[in-house]
Amino acid sequence: MPDPEPLPGDPAAKQSRSSDFALALSLQLQHLDRKTLRTWLSDAQDLEGLVQHLPENLARRVSPGRLARQRRRLEPAGVLAVATGEPAYPELLAEIPDAPLVLYCRGGQAGVCAPAVAVVGARRATAAGQAFARELAMDLAAAGAVVVSGLALGVDASAHLGALDASGKTIAVLGSGPDQVQPMSNLPLAERILATGGLIVSEYAPGTPAAPFRFPERNRIISGMSRAVVVVEASARSGSLITARLAAEQGREVLAVPGAPGFPGSSGVNRLLKNGASLVENAADVLLAIGADMPGVRRLLTEPETGPASASLQRLLDLLDGHARTLDELSAAAQRPLEACAIELTELELGGFVQRVAGGYIRRPSNF
Repeated sequence: MPDPEPLPGDPAAKQSRSSDFALALSLQLQHLDRKTLRTWLSDAQDLEGLVQHLPENLARRVSPGRLARQRRRLEPAGVLAVATGEPAYPELLAEIPDAPLVLYCRGGQAGVCAPAVAVVGARRATAAGQAFARELAMDLAAAGAVVVSGLALGVDASAHLGALDASGKTIAVLGSGPDQVQPMSNLPLAERILATGGLIVSEYAPGTPAAPFRFPERNRIISGMSRAVVVVEASARSGSLITARLAAEQGREVLAVPGAPGFPGSSGVNRLLKNGASLVENAADVLLAIGADMPGVRRLLTEPETGPASASLQRLLDLLDGHARTLDELSAAAQRPLEACAIELTELELGGFVQRVAGGYIRRPSNF
């Protein structure tokens, strides 16, 4: 297979060179499955012992010529190999028992150390679910969090878009090589993530195609990089529930957005809530759960006292005055799906910001 070409505008080609150790380790791991790696870890007792033991073996088995060829393969494509134990390796991810020994990264590294929150959910999410995920991610990013997801359709793509809407950082974790974006319809989104200093990561070498078994494997990286995992819409057999289970095993916070009873996309999230996951209504719920101390957090946590908690609610509120406007009118003016606007209007009504009258909705005078 030919070397992959970098995405247009990919700034990763200008980033730091992979270390010889990371390159050598990437060569050794190319033909090993996770079962073999777990055996290595077991033999070494722990990850630190394995990493300390490997350099001597690698020095004997990997020639300078092979290292040079691996470097020529990765770096022109904007791919950086980062080995566990190196400064660029995500600190939180290194704590999990089966952390990848090598990560293949494309994009900026600046936001990797910031508090990260994973937002995951159904690929076939409803318009309302996608709108909620986007607004939630936007508010989290605006508060200073890095939004992590899997670059899939539905909730994942919406979460990445929300972070980009706030000019924040987002990390996409792939179940394929970092150059193999699937589905292809998300290629423009991947380009935006890279162009804005975000990051695309994978434990699979460039050129590795997507495969069903790789997506559950990559889920431990999504949760492992994050301080909390938020699930938005998930059926009883959703892969997002695997991410939630892994998060719980890793000691991360697990949160879920409640769904309407009887709706198939609600069964998974409602079961998580029954089993002890924290309920999420807005970004403030997530930030409180992780005890985040970031720029913008205090504003977001105190904002409900003076106005709606999310930017989308505020935009909808700004469209209202003393003259009644129908749901259809508000949906068109806000350029948002009708179903999403209906949910947000209900939230504003419950919060005392709007009032339903004959002919539509008005803004309560006390909140002008």
